[in-house]
Amino acid sequence: MPYRPPRVTVAGLLLAVATGVAGAQSGTAPADPGRGRGVVVGAGPGGQRQACLACHGLEGRGDPAAGFPRLDGQMATYLYKALADYASGVRPNEIMTPIAKALTEQQRRDVAVHYATQDPTGPGPTGAAARPAGGPEDYGLVQRGAVLSSIGAAEHGVQACQNCHGPDGAGLAPLVPALAGQHEGYLRGQLQAWKAGRRGGDPAGVMAGIARRMDDRDVSAAARYFASLPPAPRSVSGVAAITAVVPEAAGNRTAASGAPAGQRQGDRP
Repeated sequence: MPYRPPRVTVAGLLLAVATGVAGAQSGTAPADPGRGRGVVVGAGPGGQRQACLACHGLEGRGDPAAGFPRLDGQMATYLYKALADYASGVRPNEIMTPIAKALTEQQRRDVAVHYATQDPTGPGPTGAAARPAGGPEDYGLVQRGAVLSSIGAAEHGVQACQNCHGPDGAGLAPLVPALAGQHEGYLRGQLQAWKAGRRGGDPAGVMAGIARRMDDRDVSAAARYFASLPPAPRSVSGVAAITAVVPEAAGNRTAASGAPAGQRQGDRP
């Protein structure tokens, strides 16, 4: 019988992430993008918060040369979880850990919503803009990346990227991030970090297991392919997407079945 790579169900992945996110403190106000903008520009005490603007920009376009990722239009729940993981040490990072620790629970939520509500399809730099000029090698990498995205690599036990990240790397609300249009260097660096065991915050070890089975060319191919795609339209409305998995003072809780309380938010307009 032909080898079939293990398939991770989206429901199982969402359950694993939601369970971790739902441990946030209660008693915070509803997330607010306007308040988040103030944190991003460094308003109020706490000078380290200025780093949001300095590295990711006001609109979240990031910096491909420096390896700072795009945040614009990314799912608010994913951004919130990343900040929580940085702050707790689950995902250690010499730059982001002290910044996330300096933020309050409310500020993390507000910053996540601010960036989630930015439009990634507007004018400005994209992941594709950071790629080298096209050529035979570039074309080959993009082709290989498209194969990895759509069907994976059975010979290495690598499942299709779209199983979790959706068609064309658009992500799956509320918790699986979009990859389309992300900076190539950042994507490559994260896959390499998972491959080497340097990145945490990976639900059920899914990405770490996949990355370890990818060779260096496939890592580059996946990064090149997703960077070449146009960014998906903003994927979440912001406030509702966070409150779906983060408890509120009013009593929202993750259901015992693992499904986020209320309806899943964040479908594209």
